[in-house]
Amino acid sequence: MIIRYKFQSHFDLGHIMHRLVDLNKLETAKMLIIQDDTLKRELIVSLCNSDNSKKAAQLIKDFHFNADDFPEVKERIMKSSMRYFLGRNLYKK
Repeated sequence: MIIRYKFQSHFDLGHIMHRLVDLNKLETAKMLIIQDDTLKRELIVSLCNSDNSKKAAQLIKDFHFNADDFPEVKERIMKSSMRYFLGRNLYKK
């Protein structure tokens, strides 16, 4: 309803966005903040943990941001990729 009737100025979108992330409603959070670049960046940074690093990387692509602006996400993705490939190649029998 907030998006449909353009009530964004009447609510604290940052707080709502963080609550939606906690509830794992990322698509709803993404729709809610589609107009605000600051909140987009804040959403990506809030997803910068080991569980959501892939989602953060996807949001960087969706929002057409530069991946170099988010070194935490980039580092987590690289570490995850290295663990995956090392695990596959070192433990082959």
